[in-house]
Amino acid sequence: MKVQVPKQYGPLFEAFKRVFAVKTIGEFTEIETAIGFELIREQTGMQRREFKKLFRLIQVSEGKKRWKHEKIIVEPKRDKLLFIRLSNEERKLVKALAKKRGESPAEYGRNAILEKVLNESTKEDLENSSKEEKT
Repeated sequence: MKVQVPKQYGPLFEAFKRVFAVKTIGEFTEIETAIGFELIREQTGMQRREFKKLFRLIQVSEGKKRWKHEKIIVEPKRDKLLFIRLSNEERKLVKALAKKRGESPAEYGRNAILEKVLNESTKEDLENSSKEEKT
């Protein structure tokens, strides 16, 4: 997934450089990533009007953006399936923990897997997986 924002908003993405490919191209900052992310208005220090403007200016290819309760959520296109088998007790535990966090079991499972992926992978691993998927 590629995300473009006007260059003036580039500093918001400096913290993502550990995981995402972030570069400036002309008047835009481009973020290339295999995973989604959230920007939370309070953490950016922006006023609501400016944050909404940023939302409108974000361009996403191979993914989508959405606005939810003072957050900008950017997600890759999710058109691939991964099937896993769980015991009945594991399934109950996943459902209970997902409910506690306000997520569906699928969201909870995806987030748990991606958290592990992020903890165990390097930036190069993520960049290579993004390139491999295109071929």
